[in-house]
Amino acid sequence: MFEAHIKSAKSVEPYIIEMYDYVKKHYDYFVLGKPFGIGKLLKHLNYNEEIVENGFILPHQNKGHFIHIEKTLGNSLGVAEGIAISNPDKKVFCFISDSQIFMGPTLEAILSIGSKGLKNLTLAIDYNKLGSKGPLPEINFNGLFWNWHIENLYGKSYPDSICPLRSSLWIYHSWQSLLHKN
Repeated sequence: MFEAHIKSAKSVEPYIIEMYDYVKKHYDYFVLGKPFGIGKLLKHLNYNEEIVENGFILPHQNKGHFIHIEKTLGNSLGVAEGIAISNPDKKVFCFISDSQIFMGPTLEAILSIGSKGLKNLTLAIDYNKLGSKGPLPEINFNGLFWNWHIENLYGKSYPDSICPLRSSLWIYHSWQSLLHKN
């Protein structure tokens, strides 16, 4: 099962650059909380091999004004929330895996963002329904993301516009299926 999860998680690698390029046109900050894809993104941004291999950058190494990456799981949405609160006139984009929804810090951030009614944050979830220990339980997105604008996305699609009234959730069903649609 672990090997299936790794294969599924790595399926985002071919699309992380495309997502990044889309996001940088529309958002001021990009928070990447999905470990797979980090190396490919750092290489795309012309970081040296040591940084690409380590999979993280320190604040003083940041070449762009809008990227934060996290190799550990569970804290990225809280980081994105902090960036959004600190920069209310800027748009923040965060990309995580569906497994992270079940982690305490992520759950707290989801509820906090909804209760604050932040208007400048978009969360994208790689919804492949598979964790490292097997299938994930179904997620009631409407119940959990009760004050969010929710969009279900399939294939290489992005919303035509960004919801200006509240935080947005983009649910990608699933990045792994994109491998067969090129």
